[in-house]
Amino acid sequence: MLNFVDPRVAIHYFVLVLVSFVGVLQIVAAYYQLKNLSLISTGRQPWIGIVIGLFLISGASAWFIAATPGMLHPGPAGFEISLLFITAALLALFICRLTVALLRR
Repeated sequence: MLNFVDPRVAIHYFVLVLVSFVGVLQIVAAYYQLKNLSLISTGRQPWIGIVIGLFLISGASAWFIAATPGMLHPGPAGFEISLLFITAALLALFICRLTVALLRR
């Protein structure tokens, strides 16, 4: 049985992983020049995608720390965290692929 204890912390964690994983995908896409994952057209300047990815990761982390003062209290653990992480990571990959497909039309 799933027990997320405080749904607000679980939702904030989900958003943190989602936005951070989009940032990681942008860094990887810029570094390896993967046009199927890159949300922006960087051409031969991968540093733009890397900077955007780092901004997304650091911004999501800063937002999570500021918006979740109860993050050190008991909250989701074990399977619940894994479920949130896997779901957010797959959703981030889907969002990147869908956005690229819509932008390239």
